Amino acid sequence: MQSSHELTFLPSHQLLILRDIDSYADPGASVAISTASRQIASASGYGVYINTVQDLVAVHSIVEVWSSPPSVVEGRPGWTPVLTCVLDSPTGQFLLADTTGSGFAGIDPSEGPGRYGVNVFHQGREQAKVAFQTILDAMDQDAWQQPVNELQQQNAGVEKYLVQLWWQKPLDPDGQDDETDAPGAG
Repeated sequence: MQSSHELTFLPSHQLLILRDIDSYADPGASVAISTASRQIASASGYGVYINTVQDLVAVHSIVEVWSSPPSVVEGRPGWTPVLTCVLDSPTGQFLLADTTGSGFAGIDPSEGPGRYGVNVFHQGREQAKVAFQTILDAMDQDAWQQPVNELQQQNAGVEKYLVQLWWQKPLDPDGQDDETDAPGAG
């Protein structure tokens, strides 16, 4: 593994997005987001979209950059795989953020621009659902703010997402990759 980047934060709109740092326009975003809402994660070829299970407790996000395709998630029992796909990066610089831009950049693989393989895993979604319901129940009580803040702090990071990223090949300068290599193909 080349590098690892971690952050615990509360993504707006229950959405984490991995994309090239300069890729703002994603023609397949709405379809990928809709699919992620049903399947946890989806990709458009220009962005990977991960739908969190709740929006009241911060989630823990890990992005690992690998020098070759990882075969297994070693030393990480309990991770559930949800997506393997490709992601194009014209700059070779990535960020993981929410819909408002909160998150982290500086995910800069040494290989630079190209087509990258991506694996997405999750852990703790069921625990996060329980925490979410417990917080909602606490909000129904008088003097709810302190118990809610404590529950949010106690459960921060229980919902986790692991993204593994590795360089596969240079981008086609004409943008004419064949159908089996198309962005978003897994």
